[in-house]
Amino acid sequence: MMINCDESVIDEKIQNIGDRIRGLRRRRGLTQIELAQQVGLKSSGFSDIESGRNNPTNQLIVKLSGIFNVSTDYLLTGRQLTDKTNTCATISKDEEQILDMYRNDLVVKKVLTEVLKSKKKMIKSLTKQDA
Repeated sequence: MMINCDESVIDEKIQNIGDRIRGLRRRRGLTQIELAQQVGLKSSGFSDIESGRNNPTNQLIVKLSGIFNVSTDYLLTGRQLTDKTNTCATISKDEEQILDMYRNDLVVKKVLTEVLKSKKKMIKSLTKQDA
């Protein structure tokens, strides 16, 4: 489902930036200390961000988006802003987990790539039979 990224949606979601960072960190299997070392912060800084006591700086948001391979839009709003329109694409938790596994696990990426190739071949074969 596509929705518009209006101010109210963004303001509502910014309150949960700490939760998104915590979730991404945990999915990577990183401790606050390990992530803090990667970005040059004290571990207490991440505790404050994840708990909502402090907000991350713009510079930290950019660093985290690179580490977690997500957009800054996702970190800020919880939605991935599409490139060509001013709408936000939302994905389910299952889709998010699959995408994260695809991006970070070479075996999963290879299996999913093979499944897609196989599906394309099957569709091509079926469309030839119908013709």
